Amino acid sequence: MDVRQLSGANVRRLRRAKGLSQEEFGFHAGIDRTYVSAVERGVGNPTIMTAQRFADGLGAPVHELFMTSGKESGLRAVDRLMTSLAKGSCTSFAIGATEGKMCSPAMLSLRSRLIRSWSPKTMYANS
Repeated sequence: MDVRQLSGANVRRLRRAKGLSQEEFGFHAGIDRTYVSAVERGVGNPTIMTAQRFADGLGAPVHELFMTSGKESGLRAVDRLMTSLAKGSCTSFAIGATEGKMCSPAMLSLRSRLIRSWSPKTMYANS
């Protein structure tokens, strides 16, 4: 798979995860729908600045557009988990080989441990 197909597949995966049509995403990101389609099909060859616009519109770091795994990155999983923890709701998670579902007491304990040991700066320092 060449880099255009890889990034296109990741754009499609992230866009669909947000529940956006190509048109909705294009409008939100300031990118024409036909170009969104071309990139997702691996035909478009976006510049670095356009790739950044795609990533910003998807709420993802730009490197996530070029990841070879179809699963979310560990950092994205932690971000999603922290958001859910902050809301105090149950969440299913998969970080690496670890999968599970956590609710109230376990979530509060994990939340306090994660907050003590992680910050946005340290989470993305090695990205």
